Formats: sequence, structure tokens, C-alpha cells
Amino acid sequence: MKLDDSAILADVAEFAGIAAEIVARGHDHFEADNADGAIVRLAAHMLVINLSAAVGQFSADFQAAHPDVRWGSIRGMRHRLAHTYRGVNEALVWEVMQRDIPALVAQLGR
Repeated sequence: MKLDDSAILADVAEFAGIAAEIVARGHDHFEADNADGAIVRLAAHMLVINLSAAVGQFSADFQAAHPDVRWGSIRGMRHRLAHTYRGVNEALVWEVMQRDIPALVAQLGR
């Protein structure tokens, strides 16, 4: 089922809200060397994967109307997280959660 761009925007906004909740818990919680930290990191990985899958569904017209969005980088991050379970750069995941997802939402006008 092909979603329309407005439905995808709503999904992106929802994912961004969850990312903000993870970030609000703090970097120490994200990096914690215990089960809670592992759960938070895995949740962040899945969130980035799902967000990337969502933005990949935007129409070609929508993507063309937002040339400032780094569409290829979003797909690349999803690919790395989905296919590389060892050696994930957690500092990069944190940056995506803290900086890049809010910036993406701003670029998309949400």
C-alpha cells in the first residue's frame, strides 16, 4: 500500500517524537553498559531504520521539492544499521537522534 506524503510526514513526526524521548533520557543512559543501555541503543537503531523506511516512501515530487534533504545519507544509515550489527558507531547514532532527526523534521516543514 502506497501512503500519501502527508501520512508519511505524520509518521516521521511520530518517530521524531520518540527520538526526542530517547535523547531526553540523556547520553549517559544511551551509553550505559547494562541491559537498559542496550535496550535504548537497539530502540534507537530500530527507530532510525523505520524512519528511513518511511522517508523512502515519499513521492518523487516530494523528494524533488526538498533538495536540501540528504536522501542518500538517510538510506545509507539505514543500510548500515540493518546489516551491520557489530561495530555500529553508537556516537553517530546518538548524533542522528539528537541532531539529524530534528533537522530533518525542520527541513520537511513539520
